[in-house]
Amino acid sequence: MSKRTKFKLLILAAVLCFSVSLFAGCVGELHVNDFLNQNNALNQQVTYYSNGGYFDGTNNIVEKNVYYHVNDIVITNFDAIQGKSIRREDFVFAGWYYAELTDKLDEEGNPELDADGNHILVPVFEDEEKKIVKSTTRRLEDNLKIQQNTHLYVCAHWEKDVELQFVLVSDGPVTLKSGERVNPGEVIASKRFVSGSASVGTAAPAESTDFTFLQCYSNPECTIPAPYSVSKPSGEDAQARATVYAKYIEGVWTVVRNKSDVGRMFFNIYTDTKFYILNDIDCSNERFNPQPRTSSSNCYIEGNGKTLSNLKFEYPVGTGIDAGGTYSIFGTFGENAEIKNLVMDNVTVSYTTRVNVNGLYFFCAGDNGAKFENFTLRNVSMEVDSANTVPNIQLIDGVYQSGSWLFGNVSTDAEYTKTGTGKLVIEGKKLIVQGVVVVDEPATGAQ
Repeated sequence: MSKRTKFKLLILAAVLCFSVSLFAGCVGELHVNDFLNQNNALNQQVTYYSNGGYFDGTNNIVEKNVYYHVNDIVITNFDAIQGKSIRREDFVFAGWYYAELTDKLDEEGNPELDADGNHILVPVFEDEEKKIVKSTTRRLEDNLKIQQNTHLYVCAHWEKDVELQFVLVSDGPVTLKSGERVNPGEVIASKRFVSGSASVGTAAPAESTDFTFLQCYSNPECTIPAPYSVSKPSGEDAQARATVYAKYIEGVWTVVRNKSDVGRMFFNIYTDTKFYILNDIDCSNERFNPQPRTSSSNCYIEGNGKTLSNLKFEYPVGTGIDAGGTYSIFGTFGENAEIKNLVMDNVTVSYTTRVNVNGLYFFCAGDNGAKFENFTLRNVSMEVDSANTVPNIQLIDGVYQSGSWLFGNVSTDAEYTKTGTGKLVIEGKKLIVQGVVVVDEPATGAQ
C-alpha cells in the first residue's frame, strides 16, 4: 500500500471517530453515513474476519470493517498501518483469503434478520485448526484496488507456529553468555517457524562461556547427525514441536568439521588454540601452505579418534623459507603441546628451496612435556627439491644424511623421545630428494 493511501486511511479513521462522537444523536446534524457518502467511502468496504484470532491487540474484536475510497489499495498487511493488527496465540498470520458467506441461523435453524429485514450473513468457518474458510482457495491479491460499490469479505489464514527445540547434551551444566545455567536434558535454545522447514545449521544455537558446541543430532545418544534443516512435524497439536539434540563439550575449542577447517587449523597451529576434530576428513584436492615455522608452540589437538587423510603441504620458492632457517609443519612442540587420538593418513610435505637452510623436517623437535597419545602417522612422505645445503638430508660422499628428516634434533628418527604417557606410531615413511627415493622404510615406532 502506498504511503499516501495509508495516510488517507488514518485521516479517515480519525475523522470517523470524531464524527461519531460529535454528531451521534444530534438531530439535523451530519451523520456518519452522510459523511462517508460525501467522501466517496460509503460503498467501498472490506470486512475482515479473524478466523480464531483478534484484532488490534484485544481479546474480543474478531471482525473489522474498513471503508475505502475508489482506487485505494486494499490493506493486506495490517501491521503496516498504525493501530491495526491481527494476532492468534500459537499461530502465525499467513494472509487474507476471500470468504464465503451464508445465512446466520437462529436456534431453530431459521435465518436471522437485521432491523431492516435483511438476512444477516456470516462467514463459513471450518474447524479452527484448519487454515482457511470452507471452499476458499483464492488469496486476496497484493495491490488489489477497490472498485466502486464494492464490499469484499475476507478471512484470515493461519499457520501453526512450530517450535524447533535444541535440547542440551553435555557432561555438566552449561553457562550461557547471558549468565543463564542450562542443565543437560533442558532446552538450551529454540526457534519458531511457520511451515516447510527450519534451519538447524552448524552454528551454536546458544553461545557458552565454558562449553563449546559441536553438532546437532537427531537422537539423544548423539549418534545420528541432524539434517541441516528439519521439517514441520505432523500431528494435530495446535503448537507442534520439533526436537534436535545439541552436543556441547567442556572447554573452549575450535571445532574442525571439514577440510576448510583443517586448512585453518594448520594456519593457526602455532597459537595456543585448542582444536577438536569432529569428523573423519578427506582433504583430497586441497593444497595447504601454512607459514613454515621452527618456533615453539603449545598446539593442542584432540583427534576424537578421527582420521585426517590425503593431506598435501606445499612450500614452493618464495613462501617463507629463508637462508639459515629450520622448518616444519608444526614447528617445535612446546612443553604443553598435545596431540591425542588422531590418525593422519597419506601425508606429503613438499619443500622447494634455492637457499641454504639448517634443516627441513616433517616435525621439528619437542620440548620436555610435549605429549603424543594415540597419535598415528601412516604413509608419510617428504619431498625436497633443493640444490643448496640442507644438512639433515645432505648428500655427503654419495650418501644422503637422511636419518632425521621426520623429527628434528635427533640423529635418527627412531631415537625421538618424549616425556609423558601415550604413544606415537609411524606406519611407513618415505623421503624423496629431487625425485630420488632416499628412504623407504617399514613401520618405525618412537615411544
